[in-house]
Amino acid sequence: MDTFEQIDLATWERGEEYRLFAERLQTTFSMTKHIPAANTVTYLKEHGLKLVPALLWIVSDAFNRCENFRLALRGGVLGRWDIIHPIFPTLNADKNLTLHSLRYTENFESFYDAYRKEQEETKDTCRLFPYPMPENACMVSVFPFVHFEGSSMHFHDPTYYTPFFAIGKYDGEKKLPCMLAGNHAVADGWHVSEVFRIIGERLDRPAEWCDFYRTETKNKEI
Repeated sequence: MDTFEQIDLATWERGEEYRLFAERLQTTFSMTKHIPAANTVTYLKEHGLKLVPALLWIVSDAFNRCENFRLALRGGVLGRWDIIHPIFPTLNADKNLTLHSLRYTENFESFYDAYRKEQEETKDTCRLFPYPMPENACMVSVFPFVHFEGSSMHFHDPTYYTPFFAIGKYDGEKKLPCMLAGNHAVADGWHVSEVFRIIGERLDRPAEWCDFYRTETKNKEI
């Protein structure tokens, strides 16, 4: 069972900075980076695997390894989750969004198979929420329709700490445009750089986290 641990602002090393951005400035941010992805794209194709679930896992893994992106408010109480799970949209038959969620696991193969099962079970739905979404989550949007140079996302609720990550179309320069949006109350530029660093390392060395094969259709997702 996932756990939520309360943070004591009086002793937390980031307490003063948290109060500045949460109570006075109420600042959000978004940052875009283009990350080389050729190694992973090629590797997955050779292994008969889809790119989208790999990207969902990579981003979820990065957020889980950076505890500031696991912070949340519950009933006005600040704390940290021991784990967060990805919520991600797909385009349904009505050309509207359906939101999905998967339980994050450190094992990519388990995550990948759970993705295939969930997508099969929800392939005919046109509901926005086909089932309840987890409270402890990160938002990850993978959309292969457009390559962007810059993007931004800002939430007007100053108590919303769920991180948002968007990935656009894989381009001819073999890079993925990636945008991270978050709340400055819980994360700074250094935390953002750590997420981008982890994602970059995963994309550069796919054999370290993926060592299985599947017989998927040709990867046309990105």
